[in-house]
Amino acid sequence: MQESVEILDLEIERRKLCEPLRFFKPNGAQAKFIETIKRPDSEICLFPAGNWTGKTAAAIVTLAAAIWPEQAEDPIFDHPLFKKWPFPKAARILTTPKEMSLTGSIQKEIKRWFPIGQYKSEKQGKLYPSLFTANDWVIDTMTYDQALTEFEGGTIGLFILNEPPPEDIFDTCSRRMKFGGKILLPATPLTNAAWIWDRLVSQDGKTGIYVVYGRTEDNCIEHGVNGVIPHKAIENMANKCADDDERMACLEGKFMHLAGCIFKGFKREVHCVKFEQSMLEGKDIYMVVDPAIGKPLFVIWAAVGPAGDILIYDEWPNFEFHNARDPNFGVAEYKEQFVIKESILKGQPITRILDKYFGNQRRTMGGLSLKQEFANVGLDFQDSYSVGDNSAEVETGILKVKDALRYDDKRPVDSLNRPKLMVADHCTNTIHALERWSRDPKTGKPKEEYKDGADDVRYLVMANPEQYKPVDWDIKSLSYGVNNG
Repeated sequence: MQESVEILDLEIERRKLCEPLRFFKPNGAQAKFIETIKRPDSEICLFPAGNWTGKTAAAIVTLAAAIWPEQAEDPIFDHPLFKKWPFPKAARILTTPKEMSLTGSIQKEIKRWFPIGQYKSEKQGKLYPSLFTANDWVIDTMTYDQALTEFEGGTIGLFILNEPPPEDIFDTCSRRMKFGGKILLPATPLTNAAWIWDRLVSQDGKTGIYVVYGRTEDNCIEHGVNGVIPHKAIENMANKCADDDERMACLEGKFMHLAGCIFKGFKREVHCVKFEQSMLEGKDIYMVVDPAIGKPLFVIWAAVGPAGDILIYDEWPNFEFHNARDPNFGVAEYKEQFVIKESILKGQPITRILDKYFGNQRRTMGGLSLKQEFANVGLDFQDSYSVGDNSAEVETGILKVKDALRYDDKRPVDSLNRPKLMVADHCTNTIHALERWSRDPKTGKPKEEYKDGADDVRYLVMANPEQYKPVDWDIKSLSYGVNNG
């Protein structure tokens, strides 16, 4: 009997050493991520998570569970996806050169979770193993600094994009899944993550895209489930972060490109709607223009309802404004663009607003201002608002926009609890401005990046737009008390 117990103990020790996958226990964040991967409709699974959350480990363990399902003993893997992988048995792991090196997280997690002696690896001329084979699976590794053409070819059933990838590499990878599969994106979104927010996170729950956030605390020994990190170590990391924004990214997986953003209350899922032309019926129309040197004009159109509700329903340009080149249009050419945009209107009155600073400047000595040039082609603009000096003016407008975006986030959004300001979801430049306009962390002043679109929104809400209500004058009321005896 004693001998049998000793043999059993030895077998357990052998398995711990050689088959560690059998003993994997997911922490709370990892469990949510793996449950998302198991969803039949999930195709792109994002795991923006803090440092030490175990995000890379969760992705590599997912791959290992698909290759060696008999060793994935935790109940979370008791699922058809792992029992019999339904997609091509080809995986590709991509990350930064540093993370792919011998001391990087990818190589460490593969050594940690792949069973010893049950797979083959080849370096293929690199300084680290770059090709793995096991149980009819082929797994190759690539880094984000490789030429885009190297990512072409082959049919893949599982991608692990460790840390935020360049957008063009992501697009190339997604085209390699003609027989279906999963794309996993575990990342701490410090850099190169803005496009992920715009294209993927904003579509959470739609078209196969799911997002699971992970906090470092989820892997805490004292406060997490199956955690392994001492709380004191987490506190020390938090204290080393430069500011609250970096702390939120490093410990909670919040997107760093949104650090210091001015309109933190703006949420796509709340403030963005799908536009239908019926939304313009019976509304007054406002058009706002923000000009600048060396850039296109930034233009928005908004519909205003009887309760003062505002919908920004269109914008110009229809290409990405950030870093765009000036098309060198004259006022007549801009008018052509405006006429096209306004062709859907049905005679609604249009109030046009122009940045008073740039709009009233004369381009040449004795020449016309931009406002006057527009008037000469039949477009009459009123000046944007004035409040004290420029700094006070900007801050007053910011507060007004924040107020228009406000709603009670503790209650469901409905006809009685909704923001005053909404944006059509195709107005991507305006959305980017509201999401990304931020303050300089050193000076506290608003940055110039993404300011143009935010300025338009400021000018709009500070105009206190309201729907014109014709007055039906009652002659008897007007003459009440005057010669009525």
